[in-house]
Amino acid sequence: MESIVALPDVGDPLGFENGPYSPSVTSRSPRRSHQFAVRSVQPTADPRKAPLPLPTTVVAILAVTILSLPAPAKAWVQVGGVIEGTLVLDLGAAKKTAPRYAGASPMIRTMQPVPAVVYLTGSGLDARLIVATVDMDQQGGLFVPAALGVQTGTVVRFPNADPFFHNVYSYAGNGRFDLGRFPEGESREVTFDEPGIVRVFCEIHEFMRAVILVTENPFHGVVAADGTFRIGGVPPGEYILTAFHPDLGSLEEQVAVTDRQTVRLRLVLGG
Repeated sequence: MESIVALPDVGDPLGFENGPYSPSVTSRSPRRSHQFAVRSVQPTADPRKAPLPLPTTVVAILAVTILSLPAPAKAWVQVGGVIEGTLVLDLGAAKKTAPRYAGASPMIRTMQPVPAVVYLTGSGLDARLIVATVDMDQQGGLFVPAALGVQTGTVVRFPNADPFFHNVYSYAGNGRFDLGRFPEGESREVTFDEPGIVRVFCEIHEFMRAVILVTENPFHGVVAADGTFRIGGVPPGEYILTAFHPDLGSLEEQVAVTDRQTVRLRLVLGG
């Protein structure tokens, strides 16, 4: 397609008309408009680049596949209530222990201090399995840490970091085991499949002791040195909170948990 474009005469923008090579002013032609043709060219489609139509069968298969895909998983947001509290322990004087074997040092040793543990029981608790492997070291003649809270199925390792033998064992409850004597750098392990409180000792060093709390749900904790504890993400409901210490036994407290609320407790054990 062609169109006619008229351009006005703009004179002599470069100065040739009045320069040394220009004709006299009287002989200049009158200004005029110039015309030229502009051709508009439409691009021609290349048939080789045209997309090929999908067969009807392929389109149907794609539609069915997309419709059958599972919906995107929603992010899991932990809700529930929180139990916070303070546990006061009336321990009295520290316990002492004498050497177990003849010929050993006659020095009387103080029993290793162990923190208390707390845990929840009752229907409605989420028993989701959180299996892990954790360590209870033997270091400096002590169990480190001296208390653990784990869920059933957890593997607890007992690495020996001391330059002498240890023999870790427990003879009470469902967690009975005896790992025998093993030297520095070696480790033994136990899988705890039954819930309960496992008291751990060293057969060689009578002053060493620890506690492993095994529960079927993840709602438990070790009480801090200042007596505070916290259990979060508890489903709404009524439960029994149990606090345990190896020297003082246990106490129970009924708690009612509501969603997104905090229950605060003050407990006294012993005395």
